[in-house]
Amino acid sequence: KVVEVGPGYWAVREAHEVPVRFKRSRYQRPLPLPERDGEVIAPLRELLNLGEGEEAERGLKLVVGFLLGALHPRGPYPILFFTGPQGTGKSTAARILKRLLDPYEAELRSLPKTEDDLVVQAKVGWILAFDNLSHLSGEMSDALARLSTGGGIGKRRLYTDDEEHVLGVKRPVILTSITDLTARDDLLDRAMRVELHPIPEQDRLPEAELWAQVEALHPHILGGLLDAAAFGLGH
Repeated sequence: KVVEVGPGYWAVREAHEVPVRFKRSRYQRPLPLPERDGEVIAPLRELLNLGEGEEAERGLKLVVGFLLGALHPRGPYPILFFTGPQGTGKSTAARILKRLLDPYEAELRSLPKTEDDLVVQAKVGWILAFDNLSHLSGEMSDALARLSTGGGIGKRRLYTDDEEHVLGVKRPVILTSITDLTARDDLLDRAMRVELHPIPEQDRLPEAELWAQVEALHPHILGGLLDAAAFGLGH
């Protein structure tokens, strides 16, 4: 089954009914069927450790904006950057957001060493989530900026001397780090930074309980995002 989204509507259709063919990686997992009249704001406020007050509302708007932007088929896409000390739920937040739109066998990755490897990962997935970054080189910072707004790698095609093979991709990206790594202007211009705060011990949940909540709320959040996207397309 596939979801068709248009101005003011969305509908679940059988794959053979639509003229679009989807390429699925062997490591991708299925999405749940979205619920009509779903909710986004309240469930995300419940699942994510965004704090309280104006800062929490700002972070929530950025997260919802990132998810809606990730539904766009061509981009460009902002980079969502979770930062904060240890024990703030950065990795969990990144996993939840990736699972909502792009369930995958390995939800969080370490940042690859080269731009070539970065583009290969982008070709087989949709939302790229890189966890626990301690350092970001100038070259990789520029590569992530190009991935956000569009860029490609040109290489000599194998077994030829005068032909080029170009890999061009744009993808939504989530980064997590204890420190702020968005020092270079190109990356800073594309980044939406959300700072998380330590979770009090009494508010922590067992992991199984948390993911059961995510699974139960997933169809409602997905339906709410589709409602918002359809509304946006209609206006």
